[in-house]
Amino acid sequence: MYNSNNTPAQSPVRLLSWGCGHVADWNYPASIMQTSFWRCYLNDRAVAHIWLGAKKFSLSDKQICLIAPDTAFSCANDQDFWQLYFHFNLEWTFTSKRNKVLFLPVWPEAKQFFSQMKRRGAGITQQHFLAGLGFLHSALGRLPAELFSGKPVLDSRLQGVIKMLDHPTIGHFSNSQLAQRAGMGENAFIRLFSSQIGKPPQQYYREKRIERACWLLNNSKASIEQIANETGFVDRYHFSKVFKTSTGETPASYRRLRQKGKA
Repeated sequence: MYNSNNTPAQSPVRLLSWGCGHVADWNYPASIMQTSFWRCYLNDRAVAHIWLGAKKFSLSDKQICLIAPDTAFSCANDQDFWQLYFHFNLEWTFTSKRNKVLFLPVWPEAKQFFSQMKRRGAGITQQHFLAGLGFLHSALGRLPAELFSGKPVLDSRLQGVIKMLDHPTIGHFSNSQLAQRAGMGENAFIRLFSSQIGKPPQQYYREKRIERACWLLNNSKASIEQIANETGFVDRYHFSKVFKTSTGETPASYRRLRQKGKA
């Protein structure tokens, strides 16, 4: 797995996690699958399905499925299968209000990459990573341009703050500290941040910390106490409380369910 720090700075894509593996159990409710990041799936056969309300979609080797952030969907499978998946953030603004689940026909190079990943054996190399990023860029490039608008120019005073919040570390930043980093008064900073980002600073910061925690729970062997510390929470209790409020489940449950899916 590779985290966002591996993604080239000029790319509009920030990878959170990705991989290719055999899936035995892919039964999850919308409370777990609704997240603040994009998802991309390619399966090797049509035995897994997602539901968007009452509408059912089947995933297969014929189509790539992209699911927009904050989409409430559930999923299930009839038999085991292989899946290539990507979790990522995108700098472009998704403007479609109706089409939250998007499908693309699989092109030959995508099918070849999927086959290579299934045969790769243990580990993912830098070459695999670059090929995976190319796969994702190619998929996004095939989507209609009218679904997106370019990322608005960010006020220069916020650029350093956003970069800092996008990579949560040990410790916690108050609005006063963030405003000082931006060289602004606290109230003016909160107003500017909210108008440009679309949400208050602490909400944005909390979401980024939870995203990072999800990645660590899914891709590392760090204890929950270590993850709480690394993502800036006071202790495990506070971390678990915020995590459950944000995702609908405890950190331990989140990790257990996803490890079961990898088995």
